[in-house]
Amino acid sequence: MSTLRQLLSWGSETLEKAEVPDSGQDAWMLMEEVFGIEKSYYFLHGTDKIDPDVTAGVRQDVLGGPHQPESKRGAQNADHHEDCPAKN
Repeated sequence: MSTLRQLLSWGSETLEKAEVPDSGQDAWMLMEEVFGIEKSYYFLHGTDKIDPDVTAGVRQDVLGGPHQPESKRGAQNADHHEDCPAKN
């Protein structure tokens, strides 16, 4: 299983390899959007385990793989902190 910190690091490295300017900031903004979290949540729960299926889905999305329907993604992230995959 991955943690939020590991996933953020992976995202930043992936964007850097793709020569995206400000890759670290972009990775952070993507994490905020995908998981519906703020920095305070990240700093408190950065080492919490993330469900492997969620991690795989995020990696597929970033790498351009099959996308999950918007309705399912929205339901998964409803209420943000309560449903954050790091809590599962």
